Amino acid sequence: MDEGIVPGGGATYIHLSELITGLNFAHSKVIATNACVDREVVVEKARKLN
Repeated sequence: MDEGIVPGGGATYIHLSELITGLNFAHSKVIATNACVDREVVVEKARKLN
């Protein structure tokens, strides 16, 4: 929460992408874009969350 990133539905897709072939990050990137943050940074940070 300190960095303004809270895992939720978008984070779930990112974690599932490692298990499901063909799943992309479109959902998470749209959320990041709507929040006016760099979507690639958000995806990378979410990947590192447990």
